[in-house]
This record gives sequence, structure tokens and C-alpha cells, in this order.
Amino acid sequence: MKLLLILTYFFGLQPITAETQPATNTLLLAGATQKSWYLYSQSPEGAVASCTAASALSQDNNWIFFANGTMEFDHGTITEDANCQQEDCCMDMINFMGTWTFANGETTLVVNVLHEKNNPSNALNSLLFNATITQLTASSFILTMVGEEGAIQTMEFRAR
Repeated sequence: MKLLLILTYFFGLQPITAETQPATNTLLLAGATQKSWYLYSQSPEGAVASCTAASALSQDNNWIFFANGTMEFDHGTITEDANCQQEDCCMDMINFMGTWTFANGETTLVVNVLHEKNNPSNALNSLLFNATITQLTASSFILTMVGEEGAIQTMEFRAR
């Protein structure tokens, strides 16, 4: 009986803390209020160096997910590759606001673009991606989706 009381005390009456509460997918992706990510790698990579995930153009971008289901893309200060002389040089997307949701039992991440940041009258209202979550941890997440012409595209994000 004494052992039962001791076990009940240790396992049944301890308060849930940040250390003992299991992390939810929302907490992993958006933190308690918000969390910033950057694109670490993608496959296939772009053919032009400025189009790769490792480029300065991409590395200063922030993907900010908020716990309330909204998100923001901030293209940072480097928005184009000044050294690129080809016609297919990469440029950053505009800064935008959007929403995110989990789907299919939280195995899919759906991101929609609503409008340009600080310019709600420039409504974009489009699906950015609907991707399978192949990994989601506190420090990284990996998405896989079918890209152009049926090719599989993988993107790995890392926490800032």
C-alpha cells in the first residue's frame, strides 16, 4: 500500500511542466507564440548558383510561423544576385502574410499566401504549398511535395 502511495505521488501528482509536457506539432513549428526558420537545403537545387538554398539570397530569408495559424515570409535585405548575368537569375519573393494549417492527421503542412506584407490591398490568395511533413523537430523540419512536371521536391528548414 505504501508503495502504491509513493508511485501515485511521483507519477500522478507531479505538475506538468515544459520539461515533462510532450511537444505538439504546433509547438515544434511555431513555438509558444512564434518561431523563425530558414531554408537550409532543397532538392532538386536550382541550376543557377543564386537559386540554391545555400545562396546569400536564400539564407537571409525568414519563414515565421505564429502559434495562431498565421505566418510571414520576410525576404531579408538581399533580394537579388547582383553578380548574376544570366536571364534566369533568381530573385526573392515579395514579403507576404499568410496562413498555415496541419492536415491529414498533422502529416501535411498547408501554407496559403494572403497578401503582400503591409499592403493588404495586394491580395494574392494562393496556395504556396501542400507538403508532406517527413520530419518535424524543435530545430528542423523537412517537407516533401510533388513539384513541377511531377518531380519530387524536398525542402529542409532549420530554426533560427
